[in-house]
Amino acid sequence: MVKILHAFTGPDGEDPQGPLTLGNDGNFYGETELGGIGADAMGTIFRVTPEGVLTTLHTFSSNGSAGTQPAGGLVVGSDGSVYGMT
Repeated sequence: MVKILHAFTGPDGEDPQGPLTLGNDGNFYGETELGGIGADAMGTIFRVTPEGVLTTLHTFSSNGSAGTQPAGGLVVGSDGSVYGMT
């Protein structure tokens, strides 16, 4: 069975990348290569609950100060934190 948790529309991200990662808190974590909040948005890191409630944790901007267009997938570290790369 497939359950759609969220359909991205632009301000919340576009072009989801990689698989979802299950966090220690029971929520799923992922990234979008494009979209986000702001005219210069270039991707997001998000959390989505099993019920489909999405929270944008970070929006990357085109200035590149924190990277842009994440696409490598996320992993959960032994400390419970979620890690990724741009």
